[in-house]
Amino acid sequence: MLGVIVLIAAIAVAYRIRVAALLKVERMRLSIASDLHDDIGSSLASIAVIADLVRNRMAVPPAAAGHLLDISRAARTTSEALRDIVWVINPEHDTTGNIIDHLQGITAKLLPGIDHRFQRDDRSTSTRLPMAFRRDVVMVYKEVLSNIVHHAGAGRVEIVIAVHGGRIRITVSDDGKGFDVSLPTAGNGLSNMRRRAAQLGGSIDIRSTPGKGTIVTLEAELP
Repeated sequence: MLGVIVLIAAIAVAYRIRVAALLKVERMRLSIASDLHDDIGSSLASIAVIADLVRNRMAVPPAAAGHLLDISRAARTTSEALRDIVWVINPEHDTTGNIIDHLQGITAKLLPGIDHRFQRDDRSTSTRLPMAFRRDVVMVYKEVLSNIVHHAGAGRVEIVIAVHGGRIRITVSDDGKGFDVSLPTAGNGLSNMRRRAAQLGGSIDIRSTPGKGTIVTLEAELP
C-alpha cells in the first residue's frame, strides 16, 4: 500500500511539473508574439509611412522616388509576413477553428479584385494543432493564392476547407489559364508546396490543363 501511495504521489508531482513547463512555454510564446507585434511591427509601419511622406511631399529625383517606393513596399510586405509569424506563435490561435478563420482573412487580403467564394465545413473546431503544422498549412495556402493572383489570370476562385474525421482538406480551384503540370516551372513555388505538404505528413494534388484552370487539393491528418 505504501508503494502504491508513493507511486501515485510521484505521478502527481511529475504531472504538475509537466503542466508548469507547458504553461511556461505558453507564456513565453505569448510574450514573443506581443513583442514582435508591438516593437518590430510598429517600426516597419513607421518606415513605410516615412518613405511615403518623403516621396509624396518632397521634391526628390525620379530615381530616388522609385527607391522610396521600393522601401515602402518592402516594409509593408515584411509587416504582412510578420503578422503571419505572430499569428503562428500566439498560443491563443492553436485550434482548427482559429486556422480556418485566419485562412479566410488571408483570402480577403490576397483576392480583393477576384470574384471568389470561401466555404468552410469545420465540425470539430476545438482540436489543438502544433505551431509547425499551422505554419505549413498557412504557407501552402498563401502560395496557392499567390500563384492565382500572379499567374492564373482567373476571374473566379472557389475555396472549400473541411475539417472532420481527424483530417483537414483544402481545395482551391480557379478558372484561369492553367498550365501543363508535366512541364518544369521557373520558380520554386510548386516544389515548396510539395515539401511543406510532406512535412505535414499529408499530400498535395495539383491538376491543371492549359485554358481550363487549376485545382489544388491539400490534405493532411490532424496531429
